[in-house]
Amino acid sequence: MDWKKIISELLFMGDTEKGLGDMFGSTQQNISNLKTGKTPEPRYALGDALIKYHKRVMRRKNNV
Repeated sequence: MDWKKIISELLFMGDTEKGLGDMFGSTQQNISNLKTGKTPEPRYALGDALIKYHKRVMRRKNNV
């Protein structure tokens, strides 16, 4: 999974690292580490939540 791309796209759409962390029970630092590649893979629950949220956000973007 390309976590850098997923997180970058969510940030571009208006989310913040802190907001994503808060939304999914993580930290801003953890989100930042995923975005930069310092952390190669998130724990399952965070990764699954990010993927699902990213799909919803991108669907809304494409339907506007």
